[in-house]
Amino acid sequence: MATLYTVSRNVTFDEGAILSLKRFDTAVKDLSALSNFQEIEEYLSLNYPEGLSRHGFKYLLEKNSHQDGPIDNDTAMEMLFEMVRMLKFPQKNSRFNSFFGFESLEGARDFRKKSGKPGDPIYKIECQHYFRMDMNWLRLGASPLKGLMFAQNYWKGIPSEDPYWECLIKFPIQIVEEVVN
Repeated sequence: MATLYTVSRNVTFDEGAILSLKRFDTAVKDLSALSNFQEIEEYLSLNYPEGLSRHGFKYLLEKNSHQDGPIDNDTAMEMLFEMVRMLKFPQKNSRFNSFFGFESLEGARDFRKKSGKPGDPIYKIECQHYFRMDMNWLRLGASPLKGLMFAQNYWKGIPSEDPYWECLIKFPIQIVEEVVN
């Protein structure tokens, strides 16, 4: 059992809670009116049979779903990295069915400082399996080739010049306790 730390930017967890993936067909009721609901359900069942994480729901179903026009850069980057993973690193856990954390409390605090708010809670968690990846690769780059190279480096676990490590954690995850800030 590995002990890691996570920053929660929008959810409060109960100590002792066991977190798991959610299946598309049981978690998404308000999308059932979509004309292509069955097609979406079939795609997700085929490619993510265990379900999706909150991150997966955000990028695959929620973000940009109510607008016409191009997707934003974050979503484009997530899709590019997922395609590279599916094609070249299928043994790695998808970002769309991962929980995210850090190997140290200092790493979680640093992430909260850079990407969160001072009051965002940090939790100590336990899991069975995770991959360590360098977040500095999470970008599109100045060209499609650079974006593909960055994605490949990310999934290979190659460190950049100044690595910023995150953990892609496989579910289930147990919330041990909230860490006193």
